[in-house]
Amino acid sequence: MKKITKSCFLTACFIFASFTFAEDILISRSVTNIHGERYRADYKVTVEKAAEFPTDPLEGGIPLSFEDALDIALESIAEKGESGKIQLSGGGLNFSSARPRFYYWSFRFVQISKDEKVRDYLTAIVLLDGSIVEPTVEKLP
Repeated sequence: MKKITKSCFLTACFIFASFTFAEDILISRSVTNIHGERYRADYKVTVEKAAEFPTDPLEGGIPLSFEDALDIALESIAEKGESGKIQLSGGGLNFSSARPRFYYWSFRFVQISKDEKVRDYLTAIVLLDGSIVEPTVEKLP
């Protein structure tokens, strides 16, 4: 019984350390199919940056409103030169699952072509200081 307990304790310490001392925190991942090719976009935040944000907005309030975060997200998409009609598909305040835990805004948009067909899905992650998390994009086989 002691061996199992010791093993479980060491495993728990390893898992805690890997989440606590990781350089980057993966907060979102999206897989997109663009023109028949698949891409994965990882949205990461450094541990230092994550530590700057409130862990419980119910106690101290949310420093960036939904409307302001949405404006920032739309501005970010416009700066990337996305064309066509952009519609909000969903958005809300999210909670990171890795430590340090923090909140951020996540928005998903639909890009509509001139013939009113869905062309693509776009994601924007806005941190509570108003900064945008740029994804690391990788083409999938």
